[in-house]
Amino acid sequence: MVQVTKIAGARVCFCCVWDYTGGPMRIPLFASFFTAAAMLCSATPAAAAPESPLLSSDELSDIVGADLSADLWELTSPNGPSQTTPVECRTMSNATTTLVYGASWSRYAGAGYADGEGSAYRTVAGQIVGVFPTAKAASDVFAALVKGLRSCGSKTSVEHRSSGDLTWRNAVDQITAAGASWHSLLDNKPRWRCSLNARLDETAVVEASVCAFIDPNSAEQAAALANKVAAIANELVARAD
Repeated sequence: MVQVTKIAGARVCFCCVWDYTGGPMRIPLFASFFTAAAMLCSATPAAAAPESPLLSSDELSDIVGADLSADLWELTSPNGPSQTTPVECRTMSNATTTLVYGASWSRYAGAGYADGEGSAYRTVAGQIVGVFPTAKAASDVFAALVKGLRSCGSKTSVEHRSSGDLTWRNAVDQITAAGASWHSLLDNKPRWRCSLNARLDETAVVEASVCAFIDPNSAEQAAALANKVAAIANELVARAD
C-alpha cells in the first residue's frame, strides 16, 4: 500500500496506481473520480496563491526513472466523455493530476508515466500540494471527492475505444468520515479495488488513493507495483521535508 506521511506546512504527497494498457488517456473512470472536485472550483483564491511544486519535473523524472517532460494529461483524447456516460460522471471520465490550494483545484502538468512491473502495468506518480487554512477547508475538499465517488458509484459508463466499447461501473464498499473504499467492474467483471484515506487536523491533511488490479493470476505483480509506488511516495515526502 502507499504510505503517505504528514508534511510541514500542510503539504500532501499523492500517488495513484492504475492500469494503463490501452494507450494515452485510456484511463478507467474510477481512477479519475477525484477530477469531479476540480470542476467545483474554477480558480485559485487570491489568499492562497500557488506555491512552486515540491519537485521539478526533472527531479520527479529521476525518482520515477522516466522522462516526464511531455504533458500527457490533455483533455482532447478521443477516449473522452461520451454521450453514453451519465451526467454525474462526465467530469470524471478523463483524469488530470491536480494541485490543491485551499478549497480549490488547478491543473498540474508535472506528472507522467513510467513502466511498472511488466507491460501490463503502469505507474502514475503525481504531486498534490495542499495549503489549507483550516481543517474545515481540507474537509470540504475531501467531502467533494467522496461526493463524486458516491454520485457516480452506481452509474454505468461506456468508454468508446477503437478496439471496442468498454462498460465500467464503480461499486462503493464503504464511505466514512476518514476514507472510502470501492471496486470497479469492467463489463460486469471485477477489475480493480481502490481506497481513499484522509487524516484531517488544524495543520495538515494526509490523503492517499491507491488502486490494485484484481487478477488472480498476477497478485504478486500487483503487490510489487504497489510497493514500487509506495517507495516513490516516500521519496517525495523525504525530499519535501
